[in-house]
Amino acid sequence: MTFGISMGDFFADASAKIAAIRVSLSLPPLVPNGAILIGQEWLPFEHDAPRIVAVPTRTEYRGAIQSDTAANAGGTPPAKYVFSRDMYFDIHCWGNPDPLGVDPLYGFDSTIELEREFLYAIQASGTIPVTVPQAGEWRQPQDIQMRGRLLVLGIKIWTPVVAPPYNVLPYSTAPFDGGVAREITVQINPPGGNTVGPIVIPT
Repeated sequence: MTFGISMGDFFADASAKIAAIRVSLSLPPLVPNGAILIGQEWLPFEHDAPRIVAVPTRTEYRGAIQSDTAANAGGTPPAKYVFSRDMYFDIHCWGNPDPLGVDPLYGFDSTIELEREFLYAIQASGTIPVTVPQAGEWRQPQDIQMRGRLLVLGIKIWTPVVAPPYNVLPYSTAPFDGGVAREITVQINPPGGNTVGPIVIPT
């Protein structure tokens, strides 16, 4: 089944970028599966670090530029884009402690590295519009068994609310290839029945 919005698609490309960065720096992969996790059920302190968890918190709406349900007087077709949606997330970056148990500040440093990787990857993925991050907060959910350090920062992701059917376009990560697969058909019927020459459509 195809939905208009896929929560996993928001962070899939960023997860891949983070995985590549951590390999290049000889850092351990995100647990448990090397990707950004989604949902507050992943937050309990029993889960090991390093990990990044995205927790949806709230949604705000704005009107769209055009939200007609029928063609206007000028014959413009109705728009399928009806509202703007801002989806807010708390991003939990949990860095791992010093594997040797020597450096007490290692957990802070590894958490700041996770924050850096996430902010770079989510912006560089280019698949979704993300605003400047909101304020962050350091937390220590458990005082006795401290598994690294936790930094929580807020982000906002813009998404459109559209009427079905949805136009699903495959996003391409290859540079300079146009970005999406598309097919354009042009048909021109001159009133005099004359032959029409070549048509050039810029891409």
